[in-house]
Amino acid sequence: MSPHEPRRARNGFTLVELLVVIAIIGVLIALLLPAVQQAREAARRMQCSNNLKQLGLSLHNYHDTFGSFPSGYIDISDRADVEDNKGHWSWAALILPFLEMGNVHDILDVGPTSPSVAMDTYQEIMQARYDAFRCPSDTGPDFSSTTECAGCCIENSGSTNLGHSLSNYLGINSSALIRAHQATNFGNGTTGATGMFYRDSDTRMRDITDGTSNTAMVGERCYRIGTTDYLAGELFAARDYDGGGPAHRDRGGMADQGACRILLTTYFSPNKIWQHADSYPKMDESGLSSQHPGGVQICMADGSVRFLPETTASNISGETDTIMDYLGNMADGNVIGEY
Repeated sequence: MSPHEPRRARNGFTLVELLVVIAIIGVLIALLLPAVQQAREAARRMQCSNNLKQLGLSLHNYHDTFGSFPSGYIDISDRADVEDNKGHWSWAALILPFLEMGNVHDILDVGPTSPSVAMDTYQEIMQARYDAFRCPSDTGPDFSSTTECAGCCIENSGSTNLGHSLSNYLGINSSALIRAHQATNFGNGTTGATGMFYRDSDTRMRDITDGTSNTAMVGERCYRIGTTDYLAGELFAARDYDGGGPAHRDRGGMADQGACRILLTTYFSPNKIWQHADSYPKMDESGLSSQHPGGVQICMADGSVRFLPETTASNISGETDTIMDYLGNMADGNVIGEY
């Protein structure tokens, strides 16, 4: 290059231009991030819906095989190996063979062996995570915690309290508080369970006189929303109370244990925080809840899955007179309509 030839200018960003480019990129990321998060939640919600559909199909296959839907839980309180704080098998444990988990069902010897005895030998299996029973949006642990909820756990045969696998999908028990026996008056949930699942229940298709498309069968319960604990539910078993079976509304000890850990009520709207004024301070944990924005998903008795907005009308009167009541009642004779 000649010493008299002018030096060529170097191409590049000035500091101001570089800062502008970085700012534009930051704005684009800020605009796109919510869309990405929404897309991920949509995918998680779709997977959750598929989980519920599979549960619905499994429950129907169980009905086709045995002539009725599984019991809400098997009351084995009359057995010598069952006493206070031990376990009673849940409806979910009974349908494992219809979810391609027959090996888990057989290893645990569901039915003949009590959950507490099964915990002695197969604690790892009893505390594993089973994705078929977990909503992908939920951030809870794999199994119940003895520190956060001792009553959610069960004792093994050596009386050591141990957590067991959590589930985000629970059977619908009632349109009022959780009860062990079937209602004597389906127009009033305070007379007993108005839903499909309760103690030693054997609900058949013909019992669902409201129609399978009008009756909720399984619903969601999340582990936590913000600072509010719902603690999900237990997959395998409900804890015994004082040797008389799992606690429920018509007997004491319902603080955080018993049938409310495997069954749901439609007593109040989804994600609603409400506590009963008497000796049942944890009833707000017994309803429907989820991490999905705006509501929860439910599986109807016909196997279809619907999204239930958290604005769905409910009350706490006990009378069957709201959409939430109608959904949790299989024989009230009411028309649900839109929600």
